[in-house]
Amino acid sequence: MQKILFIHHKDILENTANNIQVISMCNAFCRTGCEVTLLIPTSSVRIITQDDLEKKIGSKILFNIVCYRQSNFRSVTISTIISLFLFTKKKGNRKLITMFDIVFTRHQIPYLIFRRKAKSICLELHNNHFYKSQTLDYFFRKVVFQKYFLNKTLFIAISKNLKAYWKEHFLNINVLSLHDGFDEVVFKNLITRNDARTDLNLQKNKKIVSYIGSLYLDREVDVIIELAKHFPSACFIVAGGPNENAIYYSKIASENAVNNIHFPGHLPYSLVPKYLFSSDVLLALWSSKVPTIKYCSPLKIFEYMASGRIIVAHAYPTIKEVLTDGVDSLLVNPGDFEDLRKKVKVALNLEDQSLGLCAREKAFSIYTWQERAKQIIDNIKSL
Repeated sequence: MQKILFIHHKDILENTANNIQVISMCNAFCRTGCEVTLLIPTSSVRIITQDDLEKKIGSKILFNIVCYRQSNFRSVTISTIISLFLFTKKKGNRKLITMFDIVFTRHQIPYLIFRRKAKSICLELHNNHFYKSQTLDYFFRKVVFQKYFLNKTLFIAISKNLKAYWKEHFLNINVLSLHDGFDEVVFKNLITRNDARTDLNLQKNKKIVSYIGSLYLDREVDVIIELAKHFPSACFIVAGGPNENAIYYSKIASENAVNNIHFPGHLPYSLVPKYLFSSDVLLALWSSKVPTIKYCSPLKIFEYMASGRIIVAHAYPTIKEVLTDGVDSLLVNPGDFEDLRKKVKVALNLEDQSLGLCAREKAFSIYTWQERAKQIIDNIKSL
């Protein structure tokens, strides 16, 4: 049995897609037969438990949790360096680290601190840089990709486009391209629209078009408000946070007399599947202003697919790595509102549900967290 130490550097109870990915991957490694320990920061007054995480995601936690004391500085980097350094210097923790076959992390600081002690180590790459500062980024590129450690390191890029970038700049690294995924346990049972709407107290006599995700300003959610104007007979749901942005966009909709769009704010993760199952059409929309748009692997895409509903998505490069226009989705030219309007109209009028069912079948065959975990383990064995 492989023993994995998964090191995280942020508050695991924050409502972010990143935290959901970490929790889901730890559970997925457990389902492949591994023994997993999640090492997370916490304050001296708050010890995070399995019960805390189970309440957060609405499903069982299969892994162990160990907390390290969080040093609080303005810089996440400095806080992480000091916190983990102090953790490794405690006598009992030195022995703990050597017990694991694999160390896994999404951040370069834990990678640098633990790579000397690890038998094998994984660093998951989510962007084409480590820091926005060119000087700091240059330094970390040099130290992260030191040749001495490459023979026991597997780098994981979350899209083919991102893998291509890093391989172009560092030819000798072992890098695996793996998109994000979804929890097959949560989405296994296909819930009918009516049942999901009953549970959520939603209208049953209207088509529902949903966007479930972040409402940051670079997502240009105002485009969905404009879209709702063109389909007054449909109900639009735009769910996500930050909650202050949900209030902001709700006010814009109200000022423009768009009454068929609703902003419920941030959803508990346990409710997300029900909102997806309650929908007829799911919107996966971004803008060119999103900093990671060339390399990202949005978690919501895979949950959308798993729900079996019709997806209308912007055709950015990494989205086209996953979805195929006319086969499992309807893809839209980014920035082309008229194309978006036409594709949503097609989706709302489709009686044939084969697009959604095809997406669901693809999700369960390729994009479960457990399948992702299996591929990581298999590739580590070949190092």
